[in-house]
Amino acid sequence: MRQRIDPQFNRHLVEARAHYRRGSFSCAMRALLLAQGRNPAQPEVHRLLGLCYARQGRLDEAREALREAIRLNPLDFLARGSLAVLLSHDGEADSAIEQLEHGISVLQEGAASAHQEARAMVESGRLHESLALLRRAAWLRLGSAVLQYYLSEVFTEHSLLELAFRD
Repeated sequence: MRQRIDPQFNRHLVEARAHYRRGSFSCAMRALLLAQGRNPAQPEVHRLLGLCYARQGRLDEAREALREAIRLNPLDFLARGSLAVLLSHDGEADSAIEQLEHGISVLQEGAASAHQEARAMVESGRLHESLALLRRAAWLRLGSAVLQYYLSEVFTEHSLLELAFRD
């Protein structure tokens, strides 16, 4: 059974994304908190809150929001990568590496599982349904590659913070 979409939640989330893209982080946060009130279990809201907090220098709150996004969706490589950036910036390279390595593993397992399910659907003649799973597998592989890149950056002299939050 599909979950019913709350139009108010969607309106707040779309508004928050627009404010974030314009660099209006306070306005984005207001919209995100309204969205969170309507659906506290939505990982994207927590990820965007974490990014807004980080942009405002509220790093403890940023880490907390990003961890919640990851708890709600372990495959959210954007939240995981952002959390690793913050950890690295705080001098917690070991924690950043652990976060990235775990994320890579989870994403690779998810991609392999989606690919295996897609193959089974193709074999049973359900080609259209297999396409969605193949797209998911590709997205998860992309996420794994992004985290692998971030992991390589932890070992360089470049600032991960500049890499992730650069405009």
